[in-house]
Amino acid sequence: MRTDAARDVTARLGDDIQLIDGTASFFGIASSGPWQIRGNGCLAASHDTVVFERWLPREIVAIPRARIVSVGLTNSFLGKTRFRNLLEIRFRDRAGAIDAVAWQVDDPFPWIAALAPATATASR
Repeated sequence: MRTDAARDVTARLGDDIQLIDGTASFFGIASSGPWQIRGNGCLAASHDTVVFERWLPREIVAIPRARIVSVGLTNSFLGKTRFRNLLEIRFRDRAGAIDAVAWQVDDPFPWIAALAPATATASR
């Protein structure tokens, strides 16, 4: 784990961190297309935000949990795969359009359980 990214994410979220994966692999944001830079970094979730900080080049992705529409698994994203389950989060952007982002994390199932919108878990 790159301690600078983990330290920055921890500072950003404070004591409210529910989940953290210091070696998450970012597969991109759907609306940015397939040619964006992917890479490793620190993914964390608090009660109100999901934050990813990529190591190089430094980039921060922050998603308010209130905007999350669904959380699940996918085996590829933007035409890329590692033949493992990827954590996919579908969310509403600032304009209200649905967008998606994906990461390879050590174990996606705790993330799915923690981040699933209340409406999705209530309907199961």
